Amino acid sequence: MTTRTRNLYGVVINFILVPIVLTFFPYLIKFFIPESLSQLADDVAIVVIAGLLNHYVWHVKIQLFNRRRLGMQLLQCLPAILFLLFSRLPVWLNVSWQRLNIRILLTVIFVALAEELVFRGLLLPLSLSLTHQHAFWAVVISSIGFGFAHIVNVAHMPITVVLLQIILVVATGILWGTVYLTTHNLSLTILLHILDDLPLFLTKSAGGFSNVSANQLALAAVIYLGITLLFCGVALLQIHWSHLIEARQ
Repeated sequence: MTTRTRNLYGVVINFILVPIVLTFFPYLIKFFIPESLSQLADDVAIVVIAGLLNHYVWHVKIQLFNRRRLGMQLLQCLPAILFLLFSRLPVWLNVSWQRLNIRILLTVIFVALAEELVFRGLLLPLSLSLTHQHAFWAVVISSIGFGFAHIVNVAHMPITVVLLQIILVVATGILWGTVYLTTHNLSLTILLHILDDLPLFLTKSAGGFSNVSANQLALAAVIYLGITLLFCGVALLQIHWSHLIEARQ
């Protein structure tokens, strides 16, 4: 098997790994794992499976932490941080801190660790090899995989709402993928992911698009697609800036 073929299989496997585990693993553990720990167990399984596959098959170097030029790394995080402030600040203001416990904290950490390991740590570098090191398209591929993983939410949400969620997740993935690509620091995207997810576990009400009209859903789709295109432009600028800095050093 050539390296390119192996990496193509790696892209496909990482595309489907998370939705497959989230769909079928709960049925395997429901008799001996409490339902309250099911999501945590799912993400631990994803981490273990992805880690083993990488160790024995792909051998991708996971750059968990990078101490070099931390100030520059934080600048690369700025678009993602601004988006988090815009999108999550109202949710953070509505959190119920009494809900916070070790189970929720571990669940949020392992959700972030599992998804960042698969979509940024593995899928992004494997996509780079398939696109002849074209950074932007590798980010797009990994972000689409990130969005596709959320298709499992159709089990408990309307398909129209899930499709909106997928669009927004793809947009978020473009920002986070660019952060990892330009900083070589997976810890930053894990932290961003935790800050994005934690308030959702602590809010008193689910909110969302459960009681909106078709016209409102269509408008939201247009807005989310616009955000996605905007973030594509931001990603291109960040990648170009990163290449300029590397060329000068």
